Amino acid sequence: MDISKESKILLLKIARKTIEEKLFGRSEINIDENVNKELDTISGVFVTIHKKGMLRGCIGNIFGYLPLKEAVKRLAIESAFKDPRFLPLNKEEYKDIDIEITILSEPEDTDIEDIKPGMGVVLSLGLRSATYLPQVWEQLPDKEEFLSSLCLKTGLDRNCFKRHDVRFKTYKGIVFSEKEMGLL
Repeated sequence: MDISKESKILLLKIARKTIEEKLFGRSEINIDENVNKELDTISGVFVTIHKKGMLRGCIGNIFGYLPLKEAVKRLAIESAFKDPRFLPLNKEEYKDIDIEITILSEPEDTDIEDIKPGMGVVLSLGLRSATYLPQVWEQLPDKEEFLSSLCLKTGLDRNCFKRHDVRFKTYKGIVFSEKEMGLL
């Protein structure tokens, strides 16, 4: 699983342009989305917005159902304006945001023993499920702390990961941001 630097830059520009158009009714960014066939790939993807280094919005899909260029547009809007943890992004905040995109590999069933730092993890119990992207390990490097926090995110008790009926899936992620790609 890999994606070219050119595709990464185009996806970040698509996300930025989409947010600008929603916020200001126009965008100064001009791109031709049709020049790169990698943008037509269907894959799980998350769009994360940081403001001055802090999480400001993050919405995504574990499983792909749209071409990346379309999914990134939709998720950029949802991350900026519809993440229930935050108020909608406003014009004053716009200059302080950095956009990050995570493209996911297909999640695979796994056992708790096989979960390692750097993996994206989906925890499921009955109808409840939640995920942490691979980069969450940077804030929660201890495996038990990571899984406890994921249990709480799922709305379950912090030790739910020890239950025999909990299911796990893991995936890899290609993570890139405007800052990393030199776009800011």
